[in-house]
Amino acid sequence: MKSVLYALLCFIFIVSSHAQDVEANLMNRCTRELPFPGKCGSSEDGGCIKLYSSEKKLHPSRCECEPRYKARFCRCKIC
Repeated sequence: MKSVLYALLCFIFIVSSHAQDVEANLMNRCTRELPFPGKCGSSEDGGCIKLYSSEKKLHPSRCECEPRYKARFCRCKIC
């Protein structure tokens, strides 16, 4: 009886961890990151929505600007 319960718990653990991986991959497909010259602007998104829209012809729902060495990276959600 203990071995059956142990096997069932292991199965549930494996299935639930796989489901979390699938969910994480779906989230990553919606996020894109592009480098742009310059610094992040003063707005919340750092001007990324406008830059991303003009570069990729897609209008993201949300963007974040991350300053990095000699550039800025716009991480945008497109779906």
